[in-house]
Amino acid sequence: MGLAALAVLASAAAVTIEAVAPPDGGALDRLGRFVGFWLDVNNERNLPAWYSTVLLAVVGLVASDLARVERSLRLTPWWAWAFLSATFLYLSLDELIQMHEGSSVVSALLVPLVVALAIVSLPLLWRLPRRIAYQVVAAGLIFVGGSAGMELIGQSVSGTNEVLVHLEEAAEMFGVAILLAAIAEYREVLDARLGTVTGSASPGVTGDRSVPVERR
Repeated sequence: MGLAALAVLASAAAVTIEAVAPPDGGALDRLGRFVGFWLDVNNERNLPAWYSTVLLAVVGLVASDLARVERSLRLTPWWAWAFLSATFLYLSLDELIQMHEGSSVVSALLVPLVVALAIVSLPLLWRLPRRIAYQVVAAGLIFVGGSAGMELIGQSVSGTNEVLVHLEEAAEMFGVAILLAAIAEYREVLDARLGTVTGSASPGVTGDRSVPVERR
């Protein structure tokens, strides 16, 4: 979450510099436009956008690995991790090329996609260790609540409100960062369980490889 906080703070500083710089084409004006282009979270194809793209992609890749491992261990619902992976890889691609900005159809698909993701996540939450499940829930509430909440407030405000934009982007980045930390920790839990089972198995003996995960 440190990088997410740094991205938001850097963007706030860039917007401030751009706002106070006199539009006279001088050095301060050029500096403001330069840092605004590269650091403003409300712009596209700059450092914060690329950070969000990579963050979403990493979540998708970790979820894909969890689907692979849980399927090999005969744990269910491994398919939910596969759906989670596909969703976040799609969101990463959307962040990279801004598909929803140019297509009303793609934009309209985002809401049912989030709803489907929430429904599919329910069996995952039931199986996850409690502390990790709470982290996943918190990540979802921060991501969806912050994004939707700022959008609703923004509809009642004329023009672009930089405070709302930064709060929305911060909620999305923090939510994804918390989710990544949670599922990465769960991956370590699976490694520990798998190591315990394989370490205690007799050489040359095969059988049920399912690994129960305690909810603590």
